[in-house]
Amino acid sequence: VHGAGIMAFCPLAGGTLTSEDLRRSDRLAEVAALLRRLHGGCRFRGNFDMFRRQRDYQAAVLARGFVLPDGYLRYERAVRRIERAFAAHPVTPVACHNDLVAENFIDTTSGLRLVDYDYSGNNDPCSDIGDAWSESHLSLEQLDQLVGHYYGEPNRALVARARLWALMSKYGWTLWAVLRHNVIPDPELMAWGLGLYADAAAEFDDDEFERLLKDVAAPPRALKP
Repeated sequence: VHGAGIMAFCPLAGGTLTSEDLRRSDRLAEVAALLRRLHGGCRFRGNFDMFRRQRDYQAAVLARGFVLPDGYLRYERAVRRIERAFAAHPVTPVACHNDLVAENFIDTTSGLRLVDYDYSGNNDPCSDIGDAWSESHLSLEQLDQLVGHYYGEPNRALVARARLWALMSKYGWTLWAVLRHNVIPDPELMAWGLGLYADAAAEFDDDEFERLLKDVAAPPRALKP
């Protein structure tokens, strides 16, 4: 818990999940329920905006004379299209975790809990859904299941929204890796970042990108938990 320069800790008995645990699908309903509880709680003080964060990272990379990944800037138009698509169908930001790697899920006797709120902030709930799906490399069918558990039934607009948020995260966190590597060389971290960029570039270039943008514009039944 952060506030007034104070950080409080409390013990939490349980084991961390792995991506393999989540890919078995039997925990997806629990993940969705956990996210609904988080998103339905009190809002955080600040917001988390990956579009702004990516622009800030990019400006920092260029200002310091670091090298962008090959071809990185050619996807800027696609990023703006995602941003406009979301802005045309806005949702009320809710308290989000924004770093849903499997290891941040703790399996306790009273159910799943979340730790590591360093990147927490108010955001689109579909961003957390897409993040949980992407970070553990779940299948598209499992994303449908996760959206269905969260909203009560699958919805193409919401699935597309989650996928595009996940794509935006890959594109943005790529530059975080570039910055960190150029300050303190870390080949493993840089390889991770370039892997994210390779995945993002493939998704931007795929014909399905256009369909996702169109699907986001389809009127969903609900866009809040």
